[in-house]
Formats: sequence, structure tokens, C-alpha cells
Amino acid sequence: MNKEKISMQKDHIILPKSTLKRFSDSVTKKICYLDLSNPSALEIKYTFPKSFHTKANFYYPELDDIIKKYETKVGKYEKKIRKGIQKNYFDIQLGQLKEDIIKIVKIQFFRTVISDDKLLIQFSNQLEIQYNEESLAYLRQGFYPPHFLDRKKELAEAKKDINLLRYFMQKTVKYDNHKIDLQYKDFFPYILVIPEDIDSTFILSPQHFVPNDQVLRIVISPRISLALYPKSYNDCGQAIKYLTKEDVDSLVPRTIESALCMTNKFRQIIGDENYLKSIKNKLQTYSSIMYYNFENMILINGNILKLNNCLSFHELLISLILFKPNCKNVAIKASVISKELLYEREFIECIKLYEKYEINLVFVNDISLENLNNYLKVVSNVEKAKMIFNFK
Repeated sequence: MNKEKISMQKDHIILPKSTLKRFSDSVTKKICYLDLSNPSALEIKYTFPKSFHTKANFYYPELDDIIKKYETKVGKYEKKIRKGIQKNYFDIQLGQLKEDIIKIVKIQFFRTVISDDKLLIQFSNQLEIQYNEESLAYLRQGFYPPHFLDRKKELAEAKKDINLLRYFMQKTVKYDNHKIDLQYKDFFPYILVIPEDIDSTFILSPQHFVPNDQVLRIVISPRISLALYPKSYNDCGQAIKYLTKEDVDSLVPRTIESALCMTNKFRQIIGDENYLKSIKNKLQTYSSIMYYNFENMILINGNILKLNNCLSFHELLISLILFKPNCKNVAIKASVISKELLYEREFIECIKLYEKYEINLVFVNDISLENLNNYLKVVSNVEKAKMIFNFK
């Protein structure tokens, strides 16, 4: 790319145009997305890939060149995998795939940080702490590396204006992130494929990737994802995983969770229109069983939905984060939960998901079940649940 950017070039802020185009409708050429920015009025929207979150000359030319390099690499993988599906033969070096997945995620993480003002300020605060710690260490040594003090001073000045801060990050901070290297160094690369006869598809998150301590996933088309899993996941010795509908549906809560980590203007998930409509309907169903009749406590009650597996508990958690983000006290009536799940060992793992968000759970034993797990906080009625949460 020419280092002198074309005047008023439109840069896609986070999601590459090429990836967005793979999610576009073959007739209208538009992408479909579920807007989560206003929980009280979830809305399905449509737009052209070329105009989705763009800004003129957003990226510094050198960084723009790196971004385009890896966008091209993603496109090549997508074509190779599609050809491999047709021939049932995948000519992909797994060592190189893992290296590229990590590099792509590093780039996308950096793009996410500099695009979202809230994340940019958080990152700059962490960088300032790092600079101060390094400055003290260098002072003790009696030697400062070239330009270190200049960068430290520039950061302090840049923090006074968000645009200056964004420019400083692009010019000064390297996108290479050793924490990502360490997190996934023992993980194994996979190609996730959704067969054409399954009506569920991958959902594209605002960052392009969905990370946690168990998996790293990059969605590159509605039916293809690149992923890193712990090596223990390799139960059948194959790097190609053809997913079931249940597998695909289980990925949705993590994708929504990823979107909700962003500021409102980026809280969208992109995907197949019918699938997004079903996700919207499901979220609204969870919202309908949340009763907010008590100050700072939500009661989960109702007959229209049964919590019968860990996925449903994860979906409920994501719905709580979406619709009631400020309430950390939740009472769940046992009658809403299937009896089989209540006594399963994996149920405790379901509950632990809530601890990450510091949500306090109490179970109201309204159907007089016996021998509920000691790990649970169990009361006999709603009034006692209120007492546990220190209400009068």
C-alpha cells in the first residue's frame, strides 16, 4: 500500500470489509445484525458491508498495511477451507495455522482497544502504570533507554485528548501482545465447520474473535471458524471439527458476552437473519421471566421457560447482563429448573459462571426438593431470599 493514504479513505474500524461481505445476503448484498445497544428495544437492522463502522483515514498507514496483510491471510484460509470441504482434503499446516490465528487475534485486539474509547482509556492507564514501574527500575540502574522518557511524556500529554491518545497508541505501542502468546501457547489449532444442512450458523462478534480461558475462536464466514482449544480437546485426533446444531447454539452466549464488553455503539452481532431473529426471541423470553418487584433483587419465575441444562443457565446469565446489568442479587425458583439438572454434578459448573460477574444466587425451594447440593444457597420462600440479601 502507498504510504501516502488516499484522501478520505474509509477504514473499517474493527471488522474487515472482506469478512463482512461473506455475511452479506446474496440478493440485497446487505448484512443483517442484532443491535443490543438498547435492551428494552432489541432490533434487527441491515446495512451494506462497505459502510459498517467506518471512518476516514482512521489508521496510521504502517498499521493499515499490517491490518490488510492479515485480512488477506484470513481470506486465503477461508478459500482453502471451502475447497477442502468439497474435496474432503485440507492442505493446511497446523503449526502455521496456530501462528497465524494468534497474530490475527493480536491485530484484532489492538484494533478493538484503539476503536473503543472506554477500552482505549483503560489500556492507556495500564500502560502508564507500566511506564512508571519501568521508569523506577531504570532510575535504580542509572540508565534510561533511548526515547523512553519522551514516550512517557508523550503518553501523559496524549491522555488529555482521546484523538491524540489514539494516534499515540498507533504510532508508539506495538500490537504484539505477549499475554496472548502465554495464554494460548499450549493450545491446539482447529477448523470448525457447520454443515450446510444445519440451520444454525456462526455469529460474528464486534471484535471478530471470541476469547476465554478455554477457547479462542475467530469467525471468518457463516459456516467456518478458526479456533484454538487445549490439546486435551483433541479427542478424535482430527483438526477439522464438524459441529452439530447443539454445538453451534452453545457458542452464541459467548459471542453476545463479547459484544456486551464493548461500548454501546459496537454492541451488535452479525449473522443469518433467521438465526438472529431466533436469538432475539430467546433473549426476550428470558427477559419475560425476570421480575424486578424488589429493590436490587431479581426473581426468576414463570412457566414459559424451563432451565434444563448448562446452556440455558449460560443464556440466562447473558440475559441478566444484557437486561439487568446493575443488579447482582438473583433469586431463582426451583420450579423453573428441571429436577434432573438440579441433581447433576455439572450444575455446580453452571452456577460458577455467575461468580465471574459477582452475581449472588439464591434458590427458592418452592417445590420442597430434598438433598439439594450444599454448594447452593437455598431458602424456602422469596421473603427469606430477600433477608439473605439484607433486605427488610
